Amino acid sequence: HHHLQTDNYQYNMMKPSINCACVITPPEDVCDCIVSLYSPKFGRWMPHINLMWPFVGQRDFKEAENQITKHPVWNHLPSFSIRLSSFASNPGSKYVFLQPEIIPSSLESEEKAKDKKKAKKKDISTPKHDYIEQIHQLLLSLFPACSAENNSQKQQYCPHLSIGQFDQSSIEQTKKELQADWAPIEFKMTHIHFITRDGPLDSWKIQHSIPLPSSSSSSSS
Repeated sequence: HHHLQTDNYQYNMMKPSINCACVITPPEDVCDCIVSLYSPKFGRWMPHINLMWPFVGQRDFKEAENQITKHPVWNHLPSFSIRLSSFASNPGSKYVFLQPEIIPSSLESEEKAKDKKKAKKKDISTPKHDYIEQIHQLLLSLFPACSAENNSQKQQYCPHLSIGQFDQSSIEQTKKELQADWAPIEFKMTHIHFITRDGPLDSWKIQHSIPLPSSSSSSSS
């Protein structure tokens, strides 16, 4: 049964672990701003936008990186920034989160050019820059065993950066107060990170970072 080995290899080796995740994390100065808003006991998680959890075990990180970095979807990702400007929560949930907005690096120059060309004509359709969803979908397709675990959460994937759990009865007020004190922050998306923890009560640590193709190649230009 040698021919089966290659098919099964990926599935068997890449077993999901609840102590591993793949995330986007903001730079340290942004993280400090966000941690200051955390609800009590939320500090075990660094500020992050979850891409996949559970994720492959730490011993498979190198192989996971190989799979990701040779994939065309990954290699066609443009450079972009993430803006955190508004707080939200889902009905019936205690979690409050910042909603990431994607700002393509090409957008500023495009908009300036557009203004000159057609100041009168309004552009109705804005393209959907869903690069975070694209990375999430790529991970789902590459790691089927993890994908099954992630899909069992049965919710549509929606990128978010949680700041903790708050009292349900006053959550609207909490969001208003947070919003009133918040100045939008923007940061350049440069890496995705594989993070691990020793167990469910331990803090997460970044173990491995993969630079976006656009951030590793653009340093020369």
